[in-house]
Amino acid sequence: MRAQGWREACAGGAVFGAAVALAAHAPWVAAAGRLYFGLGPWLAAVAATALAVGCGAVYGSVLGAMLRCALCSRPAGLAAIAVGAAWAAWESLTTALFPYYPWAGLAATQTDLPTLQLVSVAGQGALSAVIAGAGACFGLAGRAGERGPALRRAAAGAAIVVAVAGFGHLRLECAAPAAAPACTVAAVDASISSGELRLPEVLDRYEAASRAALAPMPAAVVWPESAVPGYPEVDVVLQERLRKLAGGWAVVLIAGGARVSWTSTWQPTVFNSVYRIANSEPIETYDKRMLVPFAESWPLPLVPRPQWLLAQEVAPGTQPRLFRAAQCRLGVLVCFEVEQAVLARESVELGADALLVLSNDAQLPPQAVALELAQARLRAVETGVPVLRAANRGISAAIDRYGRVTEQARGAVLTTTVPPATRAPASWLGPWWLAACWVTSALAVASMLFAQRRRPAGRSGQTLPKLSS
Repeated sequence: MRAQGWREACAGGAVFGAAVALAAHAPWVAAAGRLYFGLGPWLAAVAATALAVGCGAVYGSVLGAMLRCALCSRPAGLAAIAVGAAWAAWESLTTALFPYYPWAGLAATQTDLPTLQLVSVAGQGALSAVIAGAGACFGLAGRAGERGPALRRAAAGAAIVVAVAGFGHLRLECAAPAAAPACTVAAVDASISSGELRLPEVLDRYEAASRAALAPMPAAVVWPESAVPGYPEVDVVLQERLRKLAGGWAVVLIAGGARVSWTSTWQPTVFNSVYRIANSEPIETYDKRMLVPFAESWPLPLVPRPQWLLAQEVAPGTQPRLFRAAQCRLGVLVCFEVEQAVLARESVELGADALLVLSNDAQLPPQAVALELAQARLRAVETGVPVLRAANRGISAAIDRYGRVTEQARGAVLTTTVPPATRAPASWLGPWWLAACWVTSALAVASMLFAQRRRPAGRSGQTLPKLSS
């Protein structure tokens, strides 16, 4: 790519991005379309392919341009650093812009390896940058043309891999024993299909399932996203029943459900929310801030929503929220939000001892659930606090601060203890790392453009000079 022009680099990146999106994400996006919107197989496949190829090609072309600039940095060591910075910056771009999804996150591929522990230092972007930088070293070694530079570059790549793996092993070996828990939290999965039961039957199912969670005397019982098919704030009967359950069990009930508010003109606004309900305390709510495009919001304001993609749209929330349970302060995320490092970081900055991730997996294919679980593990290492994923008809999991899944359950109760919080350096250093990656990428682009302007017109078709070692 170093010798290619802008057009070739962008085209190569577009092909790469489209291929990755098509192979890794289009199948589960199509499956989700069939489950959520009731689309036929062919329509779901076409829609998923269009989304994957379109987004993958656009973001891939940006990546191609950024990598071309990075690879033209000299010497080779600087080029490898610039490649790592470019990849980390690009990854952050994919989650900041539509469709707000990490199409090709390198760090997420390391969740079962010791290398994951590098995320605790400077966030997901640090691990992705190191992986990309090491790969650049090996790639530059293959193109060196001379034995000496090739060996030096390959050795640099190998040293990076060994150093990161060694750090991960050391961090896991030196992991402090679990401290006395600040509280115990139980996640309940009543395994209910969306729209399967009426409100009283749903509550009966959750009440029966929750009784199995009471033996360890949890401070909080957590019901997943959309567990309560009603509006507890305005439905007095529903609110009273939930209060009686929480009071009778002597727990804080944290339950996903819809919330409605009205504008000054009495227009209803619906939120995808999480409720904190205790026996006699005021109800507290958290409103989901990062909505799922197409399923919860329509992302194309100039294009009307087609009839075959109709869905109940909700409004985004604006603020993070901590829920108190005994001595614990619990940050709350809903489903898709776990892929946004900034949202998890905001909860930890407010003082969260753990993160709760409420999800309704009834309309998610297994591959999508596995991807979200990997993101939850990244958030645990990145913030330094444990994560409890409470899911309906999916995977509920307890994840420690090292990203290890300590407990996992399907269609059952999962109970975990929450130790006192120990924030990871990445919870404050991560944004600075990404800022440095963006600055490095900008300098690489500026250097490339400056070099092109200085090149004589008669040599415009020549390739750039080879990198020195």
